[in-house]
Amino acid sequence: AKLKKRPYTIFIQPELCYTKEKICDVYDVAGDILITPTKKIKNKAMPKKRK
Repeated sequence: AKLKKRPYTIFIQPELCYTKEKICDVYDVAGDILITPTKKIKNKAMPKKRK
């Protein structure tokens, strides 16, 4: 089934795990925001208007 609207996706981690290397595939889930106890990082690659 198709969703009418893409849900807002939030990832939560106990500590920041980050790499500049591409480690994902095209079929992986992309988050809108990543929240850790010390940082909140928004995904700038996501479009501003949500569909």
